[in-house]
Amino acid sequence: MTTHTALVILLVAAFATCGLIPQFRVGSTHLANEDPIAQRVREAMDFSFDPCDDFYQFSCGAWIKNTTLPGDQSRFVKSFDTVTKKNQQILAEVIKNPEKLDPKLRDFWNSCINVEAIDKIDVKKSLSFFMDFIDEEVEKKWDRESTFAFIGILHSLRMNSLFSIGMEIDPKNPERYLLQLSQGGLTLPDRSLYLNDDKEGKDLLVQYEQHIVNMLKLQGLSATKAAKSATEVIQLEKALAKISISNADLRDPFKTYNKIDQSQLRELFPSANWLGYFVSAGMTGVDIVNVKVPTFFKQLSDLFKKDGFITPSMMASYLRWVVLHEVADYLPKSFRDENFEFFGKVIDGSKSQPDRTKLF
Repeated sequence: MTTHTALVILLVAAFATCGLIPQFRVGSTHLANEDPIAQRVREAMDFSFDPCDDFYQFSCGAWIKNTTLPGDQSRFVKSFDTVTKKNQQILAEVIKNPEKLDPKLRDFWNSCINVEAIDKIDVKKSLSFFMDFIDEEVEKKWDRESTFAFIGILHSLRMNSLFSIGMEIDPKNPERYLLQLSQGGLTLPDRSLYLNDDKEGKDLLVQYEQHIVNMLKLQGLSATKAAKSATEVIQLEKALAKISISNADLRDPFKTYNKIDQSQLRELFPSANWLGYFVSAGMTGVDIVNVKVPTFFKQLSDLFKKDGFITPSMMASYLRWVVLHEVADYLPKSFRDENFEFFGKVIDGSKSQPDRTKLF
């Protein structure tokens, strides 16, 4: 008996002992003493496959064969998506009785799904705080201290910009939380999409750049300025991709554990106004942080040097794009449609936009 065969027998015996292997009547494909959960498991299985040859098809082949991917989704997982759908149904029932809701919760919900009101939004007025600051403090004055304070505001609003920040349990001290600084700032889902040098990769970046142009024109930029800004966004995001490490390295718990104090952080990234950043991000009193990718921050600091790669115009273009992209779902239909054309269809592979109630 081989080690592989012995292992299979041992696993089957263990599953059977736990009641996880369905018990069949001889000559029947139906379960004896079947309960609803067992029935659902059985219905997902494809018994035409030998589990020793293809356990994946054996365990869920029938579900794959009989399940149609919803047009508004790029992926569908039986367990988690079923739970999500059930939760959405429960929320829908709650919303049907608005008189029972807290007034603030009711108003907040309505503001998110009231498409007619959203389509009447004055985009220029709504985004004036962000865009006016970018025009004056970043592009005209190139005030780096104010720029990093502004990035702190964006991060407090969960807008992905330049790098990422989050709070996690300290892996080496579960009794305390530890602020995490890591690479980030990319709009496309993976760094490799900026670095692929084949035709498919280049074509994707051309589509992405055109999407940025379309969005900026909707915001009110001229065709010439929108095209220039889109080129600068691609240049900056490519630079961020080049100094980012792979997802595999990001999963290394030893490489990504680098606790330092504020003075060491300033030494690592002297180009940044860390005091202004943390105050704007609402994180005063931070003493120790974990920098997951020190090389990223060191090289990012180099990009920000006085005569470095990043120019005032490039940074302004990038920040305008960050704001516009992050709030696209909350803007009028023309913005939502353009956002879906690229990120929904091209990136995710979805065929139709999801019902608005599923976005929140």
